[in-house]
Amino acid sequence: MRPNFKGENNPNWKGGKIEVRCADCNKPKKVIQSVAKGQKRFFCSVKCMGLYRRRIYARKNNPNYRGGHYKSCEICGKTFWVIPSNSNQRFCSRDCYGKWLSVDLKERIEIGTYRMKVPGKDFPHPRGMKGKTHSEKTRRLLSRVHRGKRPHNKYDQMREKLRGPKNPMWLGGSSFEPYALDFNEELKEMVRNRYGRTCQLCGMKENGRKLAVHHIDYDKNNNGLSNLISLCSPCNGRVNFRRKEWIQYFHLIAKTRANPM
Repeated sequence: MRPNFKGENNPNWKGGKIEVRCADCNKPKKVIQSVAKGQKRFFCSVKCMGLYRRRIYARKNNPNYRGGHYKSCEICGKTFWVIPSNSNQRFCSRDCYGKWLSVDLKERIEIGTYRMKVPGKDFPHPRGMKGKTHSEKTRRLLSRVHRGKRPHNKYDQMREKLRGPKNPMWLGGSSFEPYALDFNEELKEMVRNRYGRTCQLCGMKENGRKLAVHHIDYDKNNNGLSNLISLCSPCNGRVNFRRKEWIQYFHLIAKTRANPM
């Protein structure tokens, strides 16, 4: 029988947990003695800790206090505290600011621009170059700066680097070759029925959209039933990579899953 080393039976026992009181709500809480020695205040939750700090370090009690004053909200009339860096604040909350926008915005909109009514300041709303033209001097300067340059487009540059023989997956342009004449809708339906109208990779049933018919050896002219298999559209796109592995895999499926015709 294994010895019991729990609690007082443990040679390292130091008295267990002790009861302390939350500094905010005064609720009891048990903590380990080693934790209790290094702390002056204890809290039963993060919420209590936040409420305590907000009350103790409010305004002048805060070492970073830099003054402030009360203002009245222009919408609801509620008084709120404003710090010096936000002395132009006019509303007590975002809700009041939203109400002010919805009521007064239409009255303050002008043609192409509107101005915010802030005491002592006037901010035009930016509209870019809409309805404006550059001066002749600016046009000549822009023309000289952009002369001989093409607009920067990282996707166009990537497309040029991976086009044609530059692409590591290049197979000599075989994807542009046409399908044989006997690869028609009748043959495709025969293949779909042969595999129970189910994708042979993910197992999805045909639902509204017809399944694609895939050439196992990627030869568009080899249209024998043993070389054709049904796949859904996403899986048909997936099998264009690591072709040697997919050829072996689908040949095995064609031998085991196909229904005899």
